[in-house]
Amino acid sequence: MANQEIRENMKEEKEAEELEEKEKAKAKMMHGQWMQKNGMPTNEEQWTAWFQWMKSGNLEDQTIRNFYQDLMTPQPQAPQRR
Repeated sequence: MANQEIRENMKEEKEAEELEEKEKAKAKMMHGQWMQKNGMPTNEEQWTAWFQWMKSGNLEDQTIRNFYQDLMTPQPQAPQRR
């Protein structure tokens, strides 16, 4: 019985991870569409509109917030060669 419960938990975790990955991919795609039409948001009004756009794709608020945090986190740049 314990083994069956462990397997079920592992399966649920895997499904949750897969759903999260799909949500991330959808957020990235929707952000790309927004960028093509509107460019990067630069003020609160534009960020609010961007958030509503993302919600229109049935993304969870937390997924959008996480994606926003990723956007705002500076990415390390590769060293330039001379």
